[in-house]
Amino acid sequence: MCRPVAIDSTTKKELLALFDVSFSTSGQAREALVEAIKPYVEETDEFVLKLIPFAKRAPSEPVAIDGLSSLARLSELSKKLENSADSGGTDIGKAIQTVSSMGSYGGVLLLSDGHETLGNSRDAAVMAKRLGLKVFPVVPDESNFRELRLSVTSLHAASVANVGEQIPVQTSIRNELDKISEAYLEIWLDQQKLFSETVTIPPKQERLFTVTTPEIKGGLQRIRVELKETKNYGKGSSLLDEKHRWLSAKEKAQVLLISGADTDARILKPLLKQNGYSLHSVIADRDKDIPISFEKYSTVILNNVAKRQLPESFLGNLKNAVEQGTGLVLVGGERSFGLGGYIDTPLERISPLKFAPPRTTKRRLNSAVILVIDKSRSMIEEDKIVAAKRAALVAIDALKDDDLVGVIGFDSTPFVIIRLDAVPEVRQIASRRLQNLTAAGRTNLLPALAFAKSSLAKAEASRKHVIILSDGKVENADSSYFDEISSLRKVGVTVSTIALGLEADVPFLKGLSSQGKGAFYHTLDPNQLPQIFLHDIKVSTGEKTMRENAQFPVIVGSAQAFSSDVSDFPPVLGFVETLPKKGSELELITQKDETNFPIMASWNYGDGKVIAYTSDANGRWSNPWIEWPSFNKFWIEIFEASKSKSNENRKDVDFDLRHYVDRGDLVLDLAIFDTALKTKSSAPISAKILDPNGEVNVREFEAIAKGRFKTNIEKARPGDYKIDIKYGKIDLPTAAVTITGDVFGERKGLGIDVKKLSEIAFLSGGSLNPAPADLLRKVRTIKEERPLHTPLIIAAFVLILMEALARELMGVSENYRCPTRP
Repeated sequence: MCRPVAIDSTTKKELLALFDVSFSTSGQAREALVEAIKPYVEETDEFVLKLIPFAKRAPSEPVAIDGLSSLARLSELSKKLENSADSGGTDIGKAIQTVSSMGSYGGVLLLSDGHETLGNSRDAAVMAKRLGLKVFPVVPDESNFRELRLSVTSLHAASVANVGEQIPVQTSIRNELDKISEAYLEIWLDQQKLFSETVTIPPKQERLFTVTTPEIKGGLQRIRVELKETKNYGKGSSLLDEKHRWLSAKEKAQVLLISGADTDARILKPLLKQNGYSLHSVIADRDKDIPISFEKYSTVILNNVAKRQLPESFLGNLKNAVEQGTGLVLVGGERSFGLGGYIDTPLERISPLKFAPPRTTKRRLNSAVILVIDKSRSMIEEDKIVAAKRAALVAIDALKDDDLVGVIGFDSTPFVIIRLDAVPEVRQIASRRLQNLTAAGRTNLLPALAFAKSSLAKAEASRKHVIILSDGKVENADSSYFDEISSLRKVGVTVSTIALGLEADVPFLKGLSSQGKGAFYHTLDPNQLPQIFLHDIKVSTGEKTMRENAQFPVIVGSAQAFSSDVSDFPPVLGFVETLPKKGSELELITQKDETNFPIMASWNYGDGKVIAYTSDANGRWSNPWIEWPSFNKFWIEIFEASKSKSNENRKDVDFDLRHYVDRGDLVLDLAIFDTALKTKSSAPISAKILDPNGEVNVREFEAIAKGRFKTNIEKARPGDYKIDIKYGKIDLPTAAVTITGDVFGERKGLGIDVKKLSEIAFLSGGSLNPAPADLLRKVRTIKEERPLHTPLIIAAFVLILMEALARELMGVSENYRCPTRP
């Protein structure tokens, strides 16, 4: 059945051009080739430029570009089409053969520098003539093909960086001319411009430019340097030269730092941040949300934090996490190890050190303790005053019978709740008398301190101690308080302070405890007060587990494997007594009275590594270390060493990937920086490699040295290679390398081989630089059929309507005809 159609025809002129995109054609050379084709291009709707980009290869189908946008798109596409043609070589003969096989084209324009590294253009030209194809080479201004006037000679930047780091980028620009030259230099990190400026280079000299990136974000990123002509910059100025490299950004594994107080975190927290760690820092007591699961952490650091400050399930979960590969670092202080209440807990089981219980001297000296408790109006909130009473009872019960104890409440004035007396006497009345501790009034501590001093001055006791509890701002907190603390010290009284809640005057109370040679505590939870009072009572009344107030020399112990490369250490001013366990590595020790005491020990527990350091890192005992030039290096090496040696559990393996071309093969040279490789063989390493053709290759790396591995890709070609490396079960961040044509023998700046181009033209029957009218074009008629169903149907419908209307009118006419006269 025939269907009615209408046929429309349009005529298109076509120009077929071979465009050299090999590495030897620089940016400025390609711009010259684009200029050279302009006389042959008609920027109209009736014109089509058919482009075949070629280098080592040539596509079988040309890229069609409409005339209206041909020149602009050609300039843009010449670089983008480079990969499809394999810029690592130039085969003009193959390009001519490609056009010859298409048939029906009488001529082709050749845009090339004429330097052929592969193939046989002579034979291809002869064959083209036999098939009726003429080749017309175009020879532009040769100066654009000579040695680059200005060139990017180098681009240096890290190939792998941590997320959040800022890295330097360095590039060198050289001027080969005998006169001063300028160009516009741009440096990019992906789509972010880092530098853009007109640069001036003296004749025959090279200048170095350095910029620093902003904080690196995750993922694979390209660093690109572009050198452009200053003429018409921003309006299509010529690209003189460019270089680029890849940056692989990786997340450093997250570290969990839990500190007992702000003072404990003041050194380690900034140290970890400054060294690129992804840090989660928590202050116990102040921060309620202490993590109890550890899957996302490579290392947990317990920094002078007591057991009472941690959630109930914390230690059991931590033990399981260490068994599965999480690293653990224990840092000492007055709230750590045995002093922190960890004896017979999961923490002691996974520690390389046995915790010594707090112990007193054989001949115990008696103590006199006065509890000075804030009873101002704010203490009624959250049952703070109730918790304070309970804490006072716990402290009284913890004292020995030959000790003395008293309780003073204070608001605007001091109020003696329990006068200083023997503990057995006080126990009988403590519960009843503490009922008088009611919250009211303002906060004035100074008269209470004076009252405590007068009471203790008369007491017959070897140790005298004051514990101050306050939840708010102290009135008139000036130097008179510190004078009063100094007078207490003169009569042998030590002073500890406890800050309760967010409104407590933390700096002031901390200063008082420092002046009074006691301890400072800060808690948001009133229910923690009994444990704090109990802890301070034990320490202040003669416990010997904590050794301080002396210089203890630190030397290397008997460990076979040491966590740090540092070998010379300053003394510590204090440490917590512990005992090494069988199988642990005793890394640092101090000697006292012919006895070795651990300062640092380590071992592997399951798949995790545990390092215990019995001094502190907050300056109380470690002030000589903080001023030590190797302090940062020591602690970073400790944190790195604590990471699991099990490859299956490492989350942030450091690596470096380099490459080179050897006899046509791409060789990937991989370095893995993993301490486990010092003692263990490597886990299998493989890579999925996306090549410039879009094909995926899987390769296995082979070991060539400790921590060094390589693999190769046969018959490599220029372009981008995206590489996903798997190290055991760990997926390293995606990396990439780019190969340029110069490694395959292609060279820029050799000028134009006019002899070669002339030979091609002569053998094929063409000519150099033909006149536009001489260049054969194929005139193509495009026929387009339009179905006529719809217009015919509409026409028929209109005719039917018109006929119906006519019939109706005729009927009306018959009915109203005039009557005939007789």
